[in-house]
Amino acid sequence: MKSKLESTQASLNQDNVRIDKALKMTTEDGLMILDLRNDLTKVYTLLEQTKEKEEKQRHIILNLKSHIENLNEQLQQMSNEK
Repeated sequence: MKSKLESTQASLNQDNVRIDKALKMTTEDGLMILDLRNDLTKVYTLLEQTKEKEEKQRHIILNLKSHIENLNEQLQQMSNEK
């Protein structure tokens, strides 16, 4: 009987070790997921900021092109008047 009891106790000890490892891995995985989520949020925020800056620059470029066209038209009119 002692050997069966010892065998069962050893098996329970091994199971406890496995459970502890599984719990540790679950905790580590949860922390890693939180870190990845935070990193993803940061990247998304940077991407949105970059898109906003790009849109502002595009707007500025379009305004400058329009201004240049108007100036060219004015120059053309002035040269036609002479």
